Formats: sequence, C-alpha cells, structure tokens
Amino acid sequence: YTHSTGKSITSYIIGHAICEGYVGSVDEKVDWPLMKDTVYDQQPLIDLLNMRAGDSHTIDRENSHYVMGSSLHHRDMGLDTIAGLLSGTEKKGRTLFYNNFLADVLANYVAFKSGSNYDRLMKKVFQDKVKIANQVSYEKHRKTLTDGRKSRFYGSKQTLASYSYFMTRLDFLRLAVAMMEDYQNDTCVGRYLKQIQKRAEPWYQNRSTSKNAKL
Repeated sequence: YTHSTGKSITSYIIGHAICEGYVGSVDEKVDWPLMKDTVYDQQPLIDLLNMRAGDSHTIDRENSHYVMGSSLHHRDMGLDTIAGLLSGTEKKGRTLFYNNFLADVLANYVAFKSGSNYDRLMKKVFQDKVKIANQVSYEKHRKTLTDGRKSRFYGSKQTLASYSYFMTRLDFLRLAVAMMEDYQNDTCVGRYLKQIQKRAEPWYQNRSTSKNAKL
C-alpha cells in the first residue's frame, strides 16, 4: 500500500487532469454538486492541495479517518454519505491541517471532473505514462445509504475513489521515474509540478522555525 505517498500520486493525477482539460487550473473554485454547502464548496483547489481547507473542525484531530464525529472509518462510507454529514459546514481559517480524508476528497474530485472519461484518464497516467507492468488498484469507499435511502450520487465513481493505492515496488519506482521525467523535461505535467512546488506552503510540524535550530 502506498499509504501517505498516495497523496502525492493523487496530486500527480490532478496534474494530468489539468493538462487534459478536465480541471481548469489549481486556482479554480471547487464547484461540485456533491459537496455543495460543505466546507469544501467554492474553495480554490490550491488550498485543498496545500491542506489549508480550514476543515480541522470537521475531522477527528487524533485520527483523520473519522469525519464529523462518525464512528465509521471514512472509507466505510460513500462520499455522498459523508457529504451529508458535512452539510452546512464552512471553512474556518487557513491553518494547515494535514489529514487523510481531504486526500480522498481530491481523488474523488478528479472522478467528478473527468466524468465518463475517468477510466481513460487513469489509463493515460498509469498505463501510457508510467507504463506499469502489473495491476494497480486503490482502496475503494463502500457504497452506503444516506438517511436510509440512495442519494442521486449513490455508487458513482465520484463517491468511491481514494488516495490509497496498492502496487508493486517496481511500479512504485516506475511512477517516481515518470514524475521525475515530467519535471525535468518541462512537460505540461512537469510545469504543474513546478507550479505547486513553488506555491507549496511550509509546514513546520515537530521542528523549530528558529535560525539557531540544531536540525
């Protein structure tokens, strides 16, 4: 399992979604019917990528797999069910809050924006660009009922995707090489990588910001 490095893979996929025209730019506002009237609605995508979505009040600070006090792991619920839990929430500040659920929001945003071309986009990344030798899969969200009924989004791809990939170590390396080559060859995706690197915001977790710090 990729674990948190899957967050970087999700970001890399977003770069392809931008270059293929599914996503406008990192500055586009999240206009997503599934997430309407939630903390993520109308936020600039770059704030989600930088984990400055102001969503710390909606997620368990000790374990960011739990949303809005739910006792279920967020992947044990469809994103439509979670959107229902988030209804009426608003952004609070821009403090960096690194969390797992937000990465799944980004993964599903790609599924929403690419629509019926989602499988084509994923093939373009993993088979055409990375040239994986083995099957790659991700850990899906479960399909769940919302208030005891199926929502209009029930079972759609934009409710099931995650950043948690399962792949062989050599395919993991192939992906890293593809990312490096995009960056070095200044492709469209490479320019995206440089852009988000330039606009990344510092995170000083567990380290001193002092100029006299030992490390």
